[in-house]
Amino acid sequence: MDIISPTPGEPAEKLIITVTADATNHVIVDITGAQDAASIRKRMFSKLRIADDDHENYQIYRTELGEGALGDQVTDEQLWIYCQAWADATGTLRFLVQRNSAAPPP
Repeated sequence: MDIISPTPGEPAEKLIITVTADATNHVIVDITGAQDAASIRKRMFSKLRIADDDHENYQIYRTELGEGALGDQVTDEQLWIYCQAWADATGTLRFLVQRNSAAPPP
């Protein structure tokens, strides 16, 4: 099983991403040692205070500061690949979490 680490076999430095629900207020999410996309997604939703039973009503997108969703919804496979490739100690990898428009209100 892969674990997010900058150099295989060496202790992981702190790896963080930033997450926003409104494209304005970004929060830092520590993904150091994450073992799969599901654990990253859970950390993201926890930081945004999204209830466990409401996760299925949200979608994740790539974003940049001051921007909305960039491109299509990020799949778990893509989330894992992005985090393995671009997560760093400064949080340059950013995601937007948005409620699915067809989902019932929280």
